[in-house]
Amino acid sequence: MKIVTFRRDAESWPEVGIVRGDEVIALGANCPTPTALIENWPVAKGPILEYLEKAPSEAILPFSKIKLTAPIPRPPKLICVGLNYRDHAIESNMEIPEVPTIFNKFANAIIGSGDQIILPKTSEKPDYEAEFAFIIGQGGRHIPADKWKDHVFGYTIINDVSARDYQLRTHNGSWARRSTHSAPWGPGSSRPTKLKIRTISISR
Repeated sequence: MKIVTFRRDAESWPEVGIVRGDEVIALGANCPTPTALIENWPVAKGPILEYLEKAPSEAILPFSKIKLTAPIPRPPKLICVGLNYRDHAIESNMEIPEVPTIFNKFANAIIGSGDQIILPKTSEKPDYEAEFAFIIGQGGRHIPADKWKDHVFGYTIINDVSARDYQLRTHNGSWARRSTHSAPWGPGSSRPTKLKIRTISISR
C-alpha cells in the first residue's frame, strides 16, 4: 500500500490518499492527516480497506489532476544518522564513526517534490544525499532486532540537501543550520532521476 498527501489544486487543503494504479483515492474525513493515520493504524486499517473497496467516484482522482506534497508534511520528529554511508565518509575525508552520529532536522525542513530548496546565500557547494527513511509507527525502547516490524510503519525516500561547504567547516553544528526547506520528500531537485519514491509504502 502506498500513502500520499496531496492537494487538488494550489488553493485546496492537503488531503491523504491511497495510491491505486494511476489513481489516488482520497480518504477524506476518514483520515484528516497522515500522522493521524499512522497513530491509529491498528484501528483504522480495517475500515480504510473497506472504504477503498467502495470509494465514491468523487474520491477517485487521476495522478495528473493532483499535486503531491511531502508524504508527512509536518512530522513530529525527524532523527538522522550522519555519515551512515562508508563511501560518503571517505569522500568527505571524515573518520567512519565507531558509534552512530545522531542529529535532527526540524519540521520546517520538510518540503514536497519540486518545491523550492532554500540554501544559505553564502553557500556555494550544495549537494544531494539520497536517504532511505523509516516511518515509525508504534514507539518503544530497547526493541529486539526481530521485533522491528512491530514498530516500522513504512518507508520513503528523502533528499537530504546539504550545504557541503558549511558542513565541512565544523563537526555537527553546521548540520542544524542547513535545516530550513532542505529536505524534499520525493524526486527532489538536485538529482530527480535518483529519487523516484514519492509515497509512504507499507506492507502490512
